[in-house]
Amino acid sequence: MDYTLLKQIYAAHSLSGKEGKRRKVVRDYVRKNIPDCTMFTDPAGNLFITRGQSDTYPCIAAHLDMVCETRSRDFNTYETDEILFGFSLKNRRQESAGMDDGNGIFAAILMLERFPVMKVALFTREEVGAQGASECDLSWFDDCRFVIEPDRKGYEAYGYKPTSGLLTDVFCLKERGLAISCINLSIGYMNHHHDTEVTVKADLVRGIEFIAHVIETCTEVYSHTSEDDYGWGRYGHVRDYDLYDWIEDYLLYYPDATDEDIVAEFADCTRMDPSEIAAIAQEIRNIYYIDQPEEDKI
Repeated sequence: MDYTLLKQIYAAHSLSGKEGKRRKVVRDYVRKNIPDCTMFTDPAGNLFITRGQSDTYPCIAAHLDMVCETRSRDFNTYETDEILFGFSLKNRRQESAGMDDGNGIFAAILMLERFPVMKVALFTREEVGAQGASECDLSWFDDCRFVIEPDRKGYEAYGYKPTSGLLTDVFCLKERGLAISCINLSIGYMNHHHDTEVTVKADLVRGIEFIAHVIETCTEVYSHTSEDDYGWGRYGHVRDYDLYDWIEDYLLYYPDATDEDIVAEFADCTRMDPSEIAAIAQEIRNIYYIDQPEEDKI
């Protein structure tokens, strides 16, 4: 697989609310290589791309922003036979390439190239609460069959299996009432939001081919509305998702979060009491060697 475009995406340092560099990489690439597409950017900065004429479209979503506040000027992407990683030679250190969700953007554009009928939605400010997805015009999805968002760490064997995760754009779209099936898929990055982040090439390729398989075989509109009697809160309900995984993702993103922060964030989606939630948080801190302020322990 040619990773030239992926490296260009990694090179574009695009923090939440400042996604212009990655948006430009995508727009320039699509104009040059897939000229039969139409594109527009909405007032929230989200980029929407349509290829072909059809009554219905498969749709891929990803987010343009990344978590990596500082980066060396000589940042570059390096690769071995197995992985891709960001590195600064001047500072002799590994640095985050924004693989979350650069890998998802890459997968979306590859699908746009491969299939003559396709829609792609690239959202802003996902990392700070899916704000771009919360502000978009939902009617753009009226002719979509489904929405796939490749925006998750790790991998599963092909075929994939259900698992859980934190807030994503498609979750926000479902909360707003989008009545078609949406899924979030692993796309090969590990240690997301950290300088030790890497992409495992085999896992990235596996995710891309799985997405292509879904597009080729799922040709109907897959209507879906939530039947969760418990309600969703911000993340869903523990009956359907794994609270441990939510808290793990949250602590990796906010390592300074206290027990009180964790309880406030997740108490509305579980029947566990605060001490049980805090115990899960402490177990995860122990695994990742994350310190917690003594005065804030529950």
